[in-house]
Amino acid sequence: MYRSYLFSPASDTRKMEKGLASGADAVIFDLEDGVAPSQKDAARANLVEFLESIDWSKPHPAVFVRVNGAMTPWFHRDLEAVYHPQVAGYMIPKVESRETLVTAEAALVRAAESEDAAFQLIPFVESAHALWNLPAIVQGQRRVPRVILGGEDFATELGIRAVPGGLSYVVPRGLLALLSRVAGLEPPVDTVYAAFRDEAGLRAELQQAKELGCFGKLAIHPAQIEPINEAFTPSDDDIAWARRVLEAFDASLAAGRGAGKADGAMVEKPIAERARRILALAEAVAQRQARHGPGGAKEGSGT
Repeated sequence: MYRSYLFSPASDTRKMEKGLASGADAVIFDLEDGVAPSQKDAARANLVEFLESIDWSKPHPAVFVRVNGAMTPWFHRDLEAVYHPQVAGYMIPKVESRETLVTAEAALVRAAESEDAAFQLIPFVESAHALWNLPAIVQGQRRVPRVILGGEDFATELGIRAVPGGLSYVVPRGLLALLSRVAGLEPPVDTVYAAFRDEAGLRAELQQAKELGCFGKLAIHPAQIEPINEAFTPSDDDIAWARRVLEAFDASLAAGRGAGKADGAMVEKPIAERARRILALAEAVAQRQARHGPGGAKEGSGT
């Protein structure tokens, strides 16, 4: 899974180049909100040209493309034009039905000329309807590993003014994490933090998102990448705790007991499993950084 996703507007080649060098785990070349309506066609053509110009043999963040929504005149044109075999996945905004995902997948498969083409489909959940019906919307969609909370549109629909670091997204975050698990998906990616110069507020929001079950966060400025990556990377203390827990649990099993004790607390199977996940995540991050530097690189599209 990816920790940080940096938006780069597809209309701006310089910003896309900076995105590839940003240190983010993933970069999102954006055809939707980052591009003015009058520039949609030009941005699409620019993106197609830019994807062909990338030296894919060099280390780089995972590349995603966010197309325009299904209710816009650009949706089908985007899907027909922007498929590239090195793109990890395609993000679909304002998904309200399973049919939208079926249509998007079919269009990309046609563009790839292969049913086995490896790409992810990542829906943005931006309404109460989409959140409530998430398991039905993603049912049977093997290319959908996770979803993203689109906070600004969600707040607009609810008639609230989201306060940076406040409580506005507590319920959507928690429900989205819960319903993602019901649907068999990975933890959801958290929405953007608009006050990009407010690092303290960003860190507080990251803590809340983690506690509510999210993994990874959208970024709108390179300055947000380091705090986001740090938040979703196990600390040295986390790793040391996980190792102590597993040592205690293994020792208890060897002694014929179902529970052990570490740091003055009981260690049972669920806690041991949490410790294993921490160590697995730490190992995955370390391997990514060893191969590609601190910014990470493209994962296989099925991860």
